Amino acid sequence: MTENICTRFQSRRRERTKNGTKTTLIYSGTYEAILQLQNELPPDFVDANMGQVVSSVMTQETPKIWHLEVLYTTDTDGELSIRPKKKPGDKEHELSGSVLSLPLETAPGYLACWNHYLFAAPEAQGNKPTFFASATDTVIAGADAVIYAWGKSLSDLPQGWSVVGTPIKPGVTSRDKATYSITEKVYCQTDTAAGSEVANKLNKIGSPGKNFGISSGGNWKCDDAQVTWDGNYWVAHLTWTLSGDAAGWDTDLYTD
Repeated sequence: MTENICTRFQSRRRERTKNGTKTTLIYSGTYEAILQLQNELPPDFVDANMGQVVSSVMTQETPKIWHLEVLYTTDTDGELSIRPKKKPGDKEHELSGSVLSLPLETAPGYLACWNHYLFAAPEAQGNKPTFFASATDTVIAGADAVIYAWGKSLSDLPQGWSVVGTPIKPGVTSRDKATYSITEKVYCQTDTAAGSEVANKLNKIGSPGKNFGISSGGNWKCDDAQVTWDGNYWVAHLTWTLSGDAAGWDTDLYTD
């Protein structure tokens, strides 16, 4: 502690609440000494014995005697409640679950009969071929290609042909795939700096500064970007979503 400063007699005050413990101390000394002490005890400063500084107030008693009232805090267990002080350029990351809507055709075990009709020419005599229940795509090979055809809707039915197979999952065109999203926050001094952090990133392939050890293949795409004011800094928010499979986001569709 700065020289020429003492703790004022009977100034210690301790308050315990459901959120923790608050301790108030008043230091006394000359104006210069008290001012120096206040500069040495900024908000968020941590004293190993007293706790974390919340605030300090200078007052004058006489022309030569000044006081500094300092409020310290700890949590309910008496441990230090340290909230890291932010500075421009600092980043935070949050991980959450996300759901992607993918084409039904990407599902494991996909069968063409899930969402397709099978049409037959008159020569097929209305017979349903065995491949209707086992085909994994809509490619028909050999002689069957002349008398059978797949279609997504009845409007695809060729004139004079008949329907020999209907979709077993009618109306289903997509599936939900669980994946991960990471929200990245960047603290900036100005709104322009925050804007620069999010500029030209939306809907593009990239990567967050931290991925929480997730390495299941694929890559990340920025699906949301915001700039907000938290009372102290402009904060750039970027939401990164992991691709639905190891192939990653299509680079033909989303610029890296």
